[in-house]
Amino acid sequence: GTEYSLILSQAERIFDIQSGEDVKIGELKGVATFNFQTTPPPNIEDYNRKDEYMSVQEPLEIIFSDRINGKNIDEYFLIEPEIEGNLELNDDGKILSFIPTNGFEKATDYKVTIKAGLKNQLGGYLEEDSVIEFSTPGYVYVSSVYPRKYSTGISKDLSSVSVTFDQPVNKTSAQSRFSITPFVDGTFFWRDNSMYYSFKSRLPYSTKFTIKVNSGVESLYGYNMQSDFISVFTTEEEVFILNVPQYYQTANSFACNLVATKMALGYKGLSASIDGMKSSIGVGQDPNSSFVEGYGVHWNPISGYISSRGVSNTVKRGWNVYSLVQEVKAGHPVILFWYNGFTTPAEAFDLEGGYRGYHGMHSEVVVGFVGKVDSPSKIILNDPWRGRRYLTIGTFNSLWGYLGNTAIVVY
Repeated sequence: GTEYSLILSQAERIFDIQSGEDVKIGELKGVATFNFQTTPPPNIEDYNRKDEYMSVQEPLEIIFSDRINGKNIDEYFLIEPEIEGNLELNDDGKILSFIPTNGFEKATDYKVTIKAGLKNQLGGYLEEDSVIEFSTPGYVYVSSVYPRKYSTGISKDLSSVSVTFDQPVNKTSAQSRFSITPFVDGTFFWRDNSMYYSFKSRLPYSTKFTIKVNSGVESLYGYNMQSDFISVFTTEEEVFILNVPQYYQTANSFACNLVATKMALGYKGLSASIDGMKSSIGVGQDPNSSFVEGYGVHWNPISGYISSRGVSNTVKRGWNVYSLVQEVKAGHPVILFWYNGFTTPAEAFDLEGGYRGYHGMHSEVVVGFVGKVDSPSKIILNDPWRGRRYLTIGTFNSLWGYLGNTAIVVY
């Protein structure tokens, strides 16, 4: 397969006949060029077993670039590990087939060498060995699953799950070994080696599902699946939020209790102003009966003001987060009296007039929760200071305990 160029050149030459000596030799000039190529070797262009997931009964077919000389072809063919079979050259001499007598062994890596010296029909030959490799299918296994193993926060609107096998399998065999727990009714469909289970209904919130494929799934070309496959995923948590408006306190106003009350009343369709609430509650030195400038107001005066607006409410002391969430789920915002998580020291102190106050006392409104109503993972709040907040149950309880788990439920 080597290309050559033959160049013919000439030059003017003058010489003395009597002496036989050159008198003059001119410049050498090319007058003709001839190009030619020697016969190329019979290179391997392709072969059929690149995809290992074929039947082990299918022959190996090697496609050459030229028609090869089939004489003594066995001498140029080597397969490892050794396996009994026959070689056949097709009519046009370009496809060499190796037909195993009893099929190829499953789960086996094969190496085929076409040895140097193999000739094509024009006499071109391989100058060095050519090697191809292929594998036969082994044991079936699950190569991927969707949702991925241990996924969390999966949408309850998920339409299907899928299990992908590493090779073609008997579909009925695979379907019969599939299960999902808790059970969800559905139907199967397939795309290539992927089995899909399509749900007939929406999934529940906060539910851990287990997908299982039992061993024994039948391979079409390899060995059946040896081990069970198990994967789990968890659906998203429910997010429940009341449509409570968000209002903010002005800087250094100490009006968080009043602004929280304004938000709760706003949810009930009532308007309220900070000055109007102060006027109604009264401004004085005792936070248990009036608004104290530079500090705020406690729960009983707030409860009384809400009642004066015609809205039922209840003050809760020593309450718990699970009962609180039940009220929110029922449509009742909850005004909290607790620690702001910032002011230090977090302890009681004496106000002017000798009345007890609490450093860092703050009010927010519980407007929702994340998770199940009987086991929420987060509480959602409207904070007059920082806006919408999501707090874990642990953080929530640590802040709430400062003032004895005190709240007002607004009905």
